[in-house]
Amino acid sequence: MVDAAAVIAGFDGITRIADATGIPLEPPKAEQTADLRATLQLDAFQSAKW
Repeated sequence: MVDAAAVIAGFDGITRIADATGIPLEPPKAEQTADLRATLQLDAFQSAKW
């Protein structure tokens, strides 16, 4: 059980690091999230320039 929690925490941390360093969003994900990003105006943030 502890091992599973550690793996989950690791994946969550990796995702947060990738987001924080500005790793580009993959084109399919960009297409799928276009409406949500527009609604929340996420592309207006400097770090959102991909």
